[in-house]
Amino acid sequence: MKNSLKFLVCPVCKSKLQQSNTKELKCIECSKKYDIKSQIPILLPPNLEEFKVLEAEYHDHEAHHYGEINMVNSFHVTYYHQKYLKIINELKDKSVVLEVGSGDGNDAKYITKPGITIIQSDISFQMVNLAKNNKKYNPNNIYVVSDAETIPCIDNSLDVIMIVGA
Repeated sequence: MKNSLKFLVCPVCKSKLQQSNTKELKCIECSKKYDIKSQIPILLPPNLEEFKVLEAEYHDHEAHHYGEINMVNSFHVTYYHQKYLKIINELKDKSVVLEVGSGDGNDAKYITKPGITIIQSDISFQMVNLAKNNKKYNPNNIYVVSDAETIPCIDNSLDVIMIVGA
């Protein structure tokens, strides 16, 4: 969790977060509290729109069928994903990549260059949890539940933002 606090901020006021205990982060500026579930910070703004709540619920419910629903192993998907993942794998060492709408982590598992930090974010806790528990777990990766419109990252801390099929 300590590594993630180098990059993550409060989605409401963009201030630093501190870990109160193993189940909670707190913003040092606005005092907003955020839950930590299975070592994954839930950094959603307090007044999330109903559509986004429904979207998160849908993906939580369908998380274990994500690959099948989105045909992630199809030739078409694999072909195009290999093209842009080649660009990511050519980044310089210590690059930081934010994947918005990371789903179950399928794309991140193909980012193989050591030294790249990948922040995998999705509005669905179950999707982020699947990514975190992926067989090709990378200890440099950071996992966070967040809304794509309130990205909880420190300004100028990212080298690349990757959005695929979201």
